[in-house]
Amino acid sequence: MSNYTEFKRLPFKEELNPIVEILKENNISFLIDTTKPSVDITFTSGAITEYIVKVKNEEFEKAISLFAVKEGEITETENYYLNGYSDEELLEVLAFPKTWSNFDVEYAKRLVESRNISIDERILKQKQDELLDQLRPPKKAGFSLIFLGYLCSILGGWLGLLIALHLNNKTKDLYGHETAPYYDETSRNHGKWMLYLFVFWLFVYLLLIIKNLT
Repeated sequence: MSNYTEFKRLPFKEELNPIVEILKENNISFLIDTTKPSVDITFTSGAITEYIVKVKNEEFEKAISLFAVKEGEITETENYYLNGYSDEELLEVLAFPKTWSNFDVEYAKRLVESRNISIDERILKQKQDELLDQLRPPKKAGFSLIFLGYLCSILGGWLGLLIALHLNNKTKDLYGHETAPYYDETSRNHGKWMLYLFVFWLFVYLLLIIKNLT
């Protein structure tokens, strides 16, 4: 709904509880949404589902103030999920602030300071490069997926087309910083051959249909 603004985005459903309790206690209107698609046609059922807390527009500033992290103390948010993050995980939050809410970034800064960890742009840039290097390498498609793709493409089935497009076009988002191919070049080449086979056999089937009709 347009009259609600995203307030927090969480990776685990269990982390909603302390936030929801505080919002309810302070009579702040909110909605819970999710990034899980209603239908998954790209075989990405393993993708991480995020839970989104949205607050009514006119109460957004009130929510921000309520959850504000005070210097040297964490009161309202003593059970907040970031408290359980390791030093490395907190640096990850600070290295990619655009993928987190403003509150989470500020909260992570306070936690890092309370742990006497020194941070600067150089350290965060190094952490950012390390994480991107870990996520950037593409994956090799499984044998069963490739076999099924070829089989369906040869038979002219639409599933073959979907698998071909999936192998060719699927990308992964690297913390909102960039996108990269999900599958390696060999897997993507299989996808191209599946597409060629699908088009070839589809053309043959159409010719046969036309011939029978005439």
